[in-house]
Amino acid sequence: MVAQQDICRQRNLAWVGKRQEVLVESAEKEAPVGRSFRDAPEIDGRVTLEKPPKGAYPLPGEFIIAEITAASEYDLTGRLVPAGGARAGQHSAAKSRKI
Repeated sequence: MVAQQDICRQRNLAWVGKRQEVLVESAEKEAPVGRSFRDAPEIDGRVTLEKPPKGAYPLPGEFIIAEITAASEYDLTGRLVPAGGARAGQHSAAKSRKI
């Protein structure tokens, strides 16, 4: 199990500094939580967002762009990228959208 955790940690660390589209699943008090294209619901890790700026709090069901700032064995942490802030070559869904 320790060897697998090391592999997972290394794979997640490769995402630090990159941007991912995240589906917000819950709006917990301190930090919204969601999942990326790599995460199956209730099975895989999650993406916890750092507390967004006032007025920019995403709602469950919205897709947002997050810049990944930290990684653990199973989960990622990221910050909300303001609408229109995606760089060229990044996901095209730079603005929040709702499913």
